[in-house]
Amino acid sequence: MFKLSLSIALRYTSGRNVILTLPSFLSFLFVFFAVSALVLVLSIFNGFQSQIKKSIFNFDPHIVIETKASSGVIKDWKPIADTIQTRLKEHVLKVEPMIQSAGLVRKVQTIDYIFLRGIDLEDEIKNGKPTGDYVLPDDFPRVVFPRKLKTFPKGDFCFIGREMAYNLNVNIGDSIEIIVPRGQFSLQAGVPPKVKKLRVAGLFKSGHYNYDTRFILLSLDTVQKLYGLGKGTQQVVLRLKDLDDADFVKYHLERMLPLSGYYIHSVQDDQKNFFAALQLEKTLMTVIVSVFLIFAIIVIAGSSIYTVQTKRKDIGILKAIGVPNGAIAFIFMFNGFIMGCIGTFLGLLNGYHAAHGLENLLLFLEKYYNQAGEYLYQHLDKIWIHQIFIPKNIYYLDSLPVSLDPAMLVSVGIAAVLGSTFASMYPALMTMQKRPIDIIRKGEH
Repeated sequence: MFKLSLSIALRYTSGRNVILTLPSFLSFLFVFFAVSALVLVLSIFNGFQSQIKKSIFNFDPHIVIETKASSGVIKDWKPIADTIQTRLKEHVLKVEPMIQSAGLVRKVQTIDYIFLRGIDLEDEIKNGKPTGDYVLPDDFPRVVFPRKLKTFPKGDFCFIGREMAYNLNVNIGDSIEIIVPRGQFSLQAGVPPKVKKLRVAGLFKSGHYNYDTRFILLSLDTVQKLYGLGKGTQQVVLRLKDLDDADFVKYHLERMLPLSGYYIHSVQDDQKNFFAALQLEKTLMTVIVSVFLIFAIIVIAGSSIYTVQTKRKDIGILKAIGVPNGAIAFIFMFNGFIMGCIGTFLGLLNGYHAAHGLENLLLFLEKYYNQAGEYLYQHLDKIWIHQIFIPKNIYYLDSLPVSLDPAMLVSVGIAAVLGSTFASMYPALMTMQKRPIDIIRKGEH
């Protein structure tokens, strides 16, 4: 009986002289484009989120401990670091002091606000002796110039973002002036400033535009001298082996350290609104594109209803000769299932290749769009402004990021196939509710 149902189902799906009947072809087409669009949108959004999160997690410390004291200085930070390393060594990769504070940078007539970050660096040792330089840690932002630089010169040197160097028109070896508050606040004079010249030792790129335009990295010793903190620090920061452990580690830190004396916050706490906005954008786009899939399922349902209506006489004959209702229902459910499978499989392949080829497509369209615009504006005696489809000053990307999550592909595929199959269920069940003689009579008209 199954072979009979399958044979009839294939005939209704494929037709006689063409590969697919028109209703089946429309069903396939809508599922194909819906799945392709879903994969393309989700992969691009996943890529953007992964790129942005990676830049933030690599640049910012994962957990920060700050004192509530009015001075803002943790003088005896080493016992805190030793305790954390001992009790949470399975989760914590590194515990170190850090100083981060706002200031101003001046280059000739250009003045802009920045953040100074003093990081703990170890001496470079060769032949058992210090060389006079520091070793750049593994979590230091990628140095883009000089390339392959592995050391940080001691003294009044700093690293700045490549974008900041561009904005200030600064090159390697040039000097910049740093202006920071120093001393106690008074009503008459405010806070006296401290001005210091620093030489640029290198340019870094974190992957996040705000960091590369606002942060200046120095050795902890240099910042301690600049603020007159001695051996003290403003923050004790943690880098974790797995960011998913951030809440767990924060929970235990709150019980190890007196909350009355310290603030403890993670990078997820600091960037909560930003990450929530990213997730909301992804959710909204997913919902919008999913409408296409819902519409494809409706088309499949309509196609199955049309098939049931046009094959009423055949259905009546099958019921009259004793074919079970379940076998007849299978015939029409098979149409939705097979169209869902074919459309989903080809849609996943198309979405995969479209996601990886989208950047080249956009560059191709950008090139000819601008050529057409220039040609048209020349004849109109107007000036054409070059259009950029993916502006890097907004997205700050070397290339269009694409992240294809296997779990996402499986979820989209299952949803499309199940939706297509269930869309055919109602028309299939319609065939079970009437007597064979009634179906045959109506099928003759």
